[in-house]
Amino acid sequence: MAREPASTSRPKGSKLNLLIVALMFAGVIGAVVLVNGREGADPSGKDALAPALAVVVVGMLALMVNNARWVRRAERADLEAAAGRAATLRDPAADPGRASAEEVQ
Repeated sequence: MAREPASTSRPKGSKLNLLIVALMFAGVIGAVVLVNGREGADPSGKDALAPALAVVVVGMLALMVNNARWVRRAERADLEAAAGRAATLRDPAADPGRASAEEVQ
């Protein structure tokens, strides 16, 4: 049974993952700038650790949710395709007959 070639385009889920990662970078940078830019901020940057980690945690959760949704959609599409292939009627294999010992060797 020949397999169909995989699509060369990028799946929708991976495009959203790239956007989530870009927003994570922007969120971490924004958190550091906002926290360290206020009056009396600790020059070591320790104050920005909690907001930056919160942005990373939320981004990682968003990535996990998006990947889980993408995997479920892919599994459902595979099952539907398999059900479609199974529903098609196939011609019974023709009886090739008996082969002689010379033909087998």
